[in-house]
Amino acid sequence: MAEELPETPDTAEEEPVKQRKNGLYPGVSDELAESMKSGWADTELHDLRPIPQTAETAARRAALSARFPGERLVVPAGNLRTRSNDTEYAFRASVEYAYLTGNQTEDGVLVLEPTAGGHKETIYLLPRSDRENGEFWLDGQGELWVGRRHSSPRRSGSTASPPPTSASWPARCARPPARCGSYAGTTPGSRRR
Repeated sequence: MAEELPETPDTAEEEPVKQRKNGLYPGVSDELAESMKSGWADTELHDLRPIPQTAETAARRAALSARFPGERLVVPAGNLRTRSNDTEYAFRASVEYAYLTGNQTEDGVLVLEPTAGGHKETIYLLPRSDRENGEFWLDGQGELWVGRRHSSPRRSGSTASPPPTSASWPARCARPPARCGSYAGTTPGSRRR
């Protein structure tokens, strides 16, 4: 049903720990960086079951595909908004995105690519935080602070969305001949760009 793109190849060299852009201290000691790379338990979730809405969301995406033949459809989930300093508003995925995927995670994008028989569905999600380069704990949106992200196999097994990838989608959106649009609803007259 949905295309699963290959993972980005790992680089042979180990990336250095990124220094914080703003904070109380200008950098992180090598000892602390090495300590934070190791000793973490396996956080993969096992034996997840699909959510009950799986069949319904697939039917909704098929209905949307039938309404917009030949058009590339992009449905974003939205992202976290900062309220003040390091305090964010509670995240709520866009209604359209949640309705079509059953997925409630931020920064996700559902792309329906036009094909001869309808649309090919792909969902793009943020990948798991990397513990090796410090993203896990140095980034304010790292998993240590905001909670775990689901890996690609975990997410595809537990939600109604097509299998996710962490690939970049803007280049695909720029390809002709299909138009790229974001639609806020599927009833006539509700198209917004």
